[in-house]
Amino acid sequence: MGYHSSGEMKRKRRNGGVVPGPALVYRCPMPARFARSRATARLLFLPFGLLLAGLLCCVPAPAALAAAAPEDAAVPEADAPLTPRNARTFEFYLENDLFAGSDRHYTNAVEFIYLSPDISRFGHEDSPLPDWLARFAEKLPGANDPDVLHNVSLTLGQHIYTPSYTEAESLVRDDRPYAGWLYLALGLHTKTAHVLDTVELSLGVVGPASLSEYSQEYVHVIINADVPNGWDNQLHNEPTLGFAFQRSWREGGPLGQGPPGTGPWSWDLVPHAGAVMGNAQAYVDAGMQVRVGWNMPAGFGTTPLHPGGAIDAPIASDDPRLNGGWGMFFFLGAEARGVGRNIFLDGNTFESSHSVTKEPLVADFYGGVGLLWDRWRITYTHVVRSREFKGQTVPQSFGSLNIGCVF
Repeated sequence: MGYHSSGEMKRKRRNGGVVPGPALVYRCPMPARFARSRATARLLFLPFGLLLAGLLCCVPAPAALAAAAPEDAAVPEADAPLTPRNARTFEFYLENDLFAGSDRHYTNAVEFIYLSPDISRFGHEDSPLPDWLARFAEKLPGANDPDVLHNVSLTLGQHIYTPSYTEAESLVRDDRPYAGWLYLALGLHTKTAHVLDTVELSLGVVGPASLSEYSQEYVHVIINADVPNGWDNQLHNEPTLGFAFQRSWREGGPLGQGPPGTGPWSWDLVPHAGAVMGNAQAYVDAGMQVRVGWNMPAGFGTTPLHPGGAIDAPIASDDPRLNGGWGMFFFLGAEARGVGRNIFLDGNTFESSHSVTKEPLVADFYGGVGLLWDRWRITYTHVVRSREFKGQTVPQSFGSLNIGCVF
């Protein structure tokens, strides 16, 4: 990874030569370019990171939720049942083309998401929220509607892109650029049992400061895989700012009773449409997903990672994650995007860099399975993505693993 200070070390590993053992490799000093990139990332993320930390601290703890509840509804914290209003959700995503047996193009992404409890219930004088946030919660559409939930999400993610041929140290002009993206996002999710609106603001950085070279090479050293040699040709450092909106609709119903002890079968259909604007990405999208399962929670599905994507948090009191139950579901989906801007193909916005000609229309086709047990959910999605740029010889396939917990 970044611990290899020369292309010669990488070539020795690729050709089966002798390289220092893991203990020696990990004691090697970090190259200066990684130290500079890490310092740049800290500088760019400090203001937004402080803002997100402040907002996270503003989200009431369970004790504060109980204190803010009416006296006749108060129960001891240890005995308080989880509901769609007081439940928090944490999700982890891992997307990698290793699931499809390749190592190229959109090659890896990780994302950590925290979703707050419903904040609209705190729009009153004795709210545990800060005054400014309580006033904001009080003015949200549907704030006084018992069927509407408002949640705030905090997201940290990283994406990694490479060309197909990673052995070359020189620029591969007819293939996609080396690029990485590190980002933070703040989202507001307004939902009922049938409609979910998501508004998301993101701040990030593309280039060496994203630490994507560092991440990829670190993992490749650990798993004893070939180390990519062309990261010196990656996109330049550039801050990114993005705004995303997505609306999802949901309709469904029962299908009958499942096997003994499994709960009822049900189905739902989840179309969605949205738009993303920013210097990293700009596109409009529309798609649909169909789900079938037993003891399946009401929700808005699981999609590949993208700005403003749906978060699968409880929206109904019979969700098995709230009651310690279990369930299983299967799903199929598709999405089409009209792409106006993709920095990972178009190259840097304000200076010259490697670029390729993007395709204006890109489609995803995907299917997968989800399992629920107690408060946990694990979902695997296999995705086939159409060609994203001129000269790409085959569509890309990758897997998406999602683990979520309600607490």
